[in-house]
Amino acid sequence: YTVKNVPLTTEEIEAGYIPSDEKITQYAPAVIDTIYTDTKWTIAGTKVERQSSSVTLMATQAEKNCFVEYLLNDGVSSNLFSGNILLDVDKVAAWNTRIVPFNSWLIDENADMDNPEESNFYVSAPSSIEKGETTYNFVRFDVYSFDRLTGEIGDVIYSSNDNHFGYRIYADCVIYPVYTTESLPPVLTAKIEPAVLNREVYGDSASPVDRLYADLLISFINIANSVPGANIPEVIKNNNTDYTIETGVILDKSVNLSDTDFNTLKNAAINGSTDTTSTIIAKSDYNSQISETAVQNLAKDNTATTGLTKYMNQDDNGNPDNSKLTNKNRLDKVFRYSNTAAAQKRVFIAYSYVVIKNSSGTVVAIAISAQQRFNFAYIGNKPLATVTE
Repeated sequence: YTVKNVPLTTEEIEAGYIPSDEKITQYAPAVIDTIYTDTKWTIAGTKVERQSSSVTLMATQAEKNCFVEYLLNDGVSSNLFSGNILLDVDKVAAWNTRIVPFNSWLIDENADMDNPEESNFYVSAPSSIEKGETTYNFVRFDVYSFDRLTGEIGDVIYSSNDNHFGYRIYADCVIYPVYTTESLPPVLTAKIEPAVLNREVYGDSASPVDRLYADLLISFINIANSVPGANIPEVIKNNNTDYTIETGVILDKSVNLSDTDFNTLKNAAINGSTDTTSTIIAKSDYNSQISETAVQNLAKDNTATTGLTKYMNQDDNGNPDNSKLTNKNRLDKVFRYSNTAAAQKRVFIAYSYVVIKNSSGTVVAIAISAQQRFNFAYIGNKPLATVTE
């Protein structure tokens, strides 16, 4: 992308003919995608005139990539982790390193990609490991944040209960499989990943369209027939079974940031300071007054509660639509909002749900995920990435 004759203010001229981030946003091309690509702006030329000065801007884009380290072997460490057994982290040869595109799966290099629904094409860990007379059962994958520059491993950012790691990769991370010697009871589980937030500006420069996006990956796992007689994979593939599955997202939109916290995040974004959104919205000040029972009632029988909205995975006729489910029961749900002060101030609280009903419509199993909170104040005010040369 190239934009010519971008006028400069006196302040920008005095700063060395460098346009501000706001100026670049104002004169951005008609359509520019910043969600899956990194966009860098450079000054391709400067025109100095007596009455006014301008610059030519050039944008280059490259795919966003993520650095992933994951551990897969059949060794068991004696080190305890949260009461569970962790695969041996001391064997360097067991580590795998992969650079993957942003928002992609961690695919098994030996998988049959021509038949993804018929095979476990995700990187997988053994469901159980035998060591002598002891059996170690897979519990979950724990995913840690990772700084590729310093090599530092941060906190757990999410977990996956399926031994086939089918979550999309949104950031640099390290993936650990966790095992336990305890037997695992049958359980239906709903999961939701932390929201991936993005901002996109496009349209005519005189009246640009400014959008905010929250990308939520949801999943559910049926372990060892948690519903007796309900073969979940068959329910997904066929509509002539005795069971139906309803899945989706419930958003609690009843909570808003205080003016103080909103201004803190807004000013931090404008000034390029650290994003403290996760710390701020985790405060008890932003706990919802809507009960978990209300969330569950909305999921299973559409009992309405002010402040809650249900987004069911459905077809054009409003019926549950399992055809949109991806391999290993995963859905990608994207919410889009105009970049307004109202959207920036809201603290969204998201849940995923799965409801299994029999042929008479009676709920035989239900699972609600732990909540995930997100807020747009920081990203909604963060200038577009720029590089000046």
